[in-house]
Amino acid sequence: MKTKNSLFASAIALVLCVAMLAGTTFAWFSDIATSKNNIIQSGSLDITMEWANDFDATTWQDATAGAIFTHDNWEPGYTDVKYIKITNKGNLNLN
Repeated sequence: MKTKNSLFASAIALVLCVAMLAGTTFAWFSDIATSKNNIIQSGSLDITMEWANDFDATTWQDATAGAIFTHDNWEPGYTDVKYIKITNKGNLNLN
């Protein structure tokens, strides 16, 4: 009698283990997550770089048009100051 009860309990435990494995496998592969209000969109990054000889200049020159410093021979102690302005005209943040 003791052997039959042990065999019956083992069979029940094995059936429960198989049922739990099947249940978790079904739950794992049949889960659905939906998102209705999230919008993923890209922006534009439009950066311009301009330079001027004077800080209060009314006309800034585009830095992509040519070289900012056009000197061929640099001498020791020679200093040339250019003011550079970088502007973000796009809608993405720039750090």
